[in-house]
Amino acid sequence: MEEDDELFNPLSLVIGNTIDDLSIVYKIKEELTKESDRGCCLVAAAYMELELKNIISNFLIDMSQKESNELFNYTGPIGTFSSKIKLAYSLGLISKEISFFINQLRAIRNIAAHLEDPFDFREKKITDHIKNIIPSLNGKYQCIREELIEKIIVIISTLHYNRTNTFRRTTLENNLIEIKENIKEQELHLAALILMDRSANDTSYEQALSLARKINQIQ
Repeated sequence: MEEDDELFNPLSLVIGNTIDDLSIVYKIKEELTKESDRGCCLVAAAYMELELKNIISNFLIDMSQKESNELFNYTGPIGTFSSKIKLAYSLGLISKEISFFINQLRAIRNIAAHLEDPFDFREKKITDHIKNIIPSLNGKYQCIREELIEKIIVIISTLHYNRTNTFRRTTLENNLIEIKENIKEQELHLAALILMDRSANDTSYEQALSLARKINQIQ
């Protein structure tokens, strides 16, 4: 029991699974420092793309593996790094700034992917992209490589935090809308359905329809 108490981190009551993410952040930082410039960029971009997939998956309804693959496989609608960035931003899962920063890294990744060409973070076309990533951190490090790695870690930490605060949507129940005999009755029908959905208590359809009729009589 005493051993368990020693291992217990009281901050886990506040930050939950984020503790596990912290160990990943520092491990990634360690691994990136060991990589070549090309390897550093490719590994970081691959991890960010995976994390964007995780954030989006956490937001979507619960799906089968087959349904998920149809979305995220390369030929699917969310199969590319670019599409994941655009969708995560459009859904409000990442900020506009983070979207821009990741796109800068994606641009560097695209340069690094041409294996037949030399690749060095000190090349101007690459340095320009690096300087566009979190400009507030520019010039605070001994070299451009150290600067990029630190910026990558900040972005990854932010993605982890966003994932922690992203919650799955629920699957809609069958909500086919019945068509009434005329437009006025249809208006009342739709109003009743909306009142039921927005009601804090278990309002019946009859009660909601009665309320809709009363609202309709207001001049």
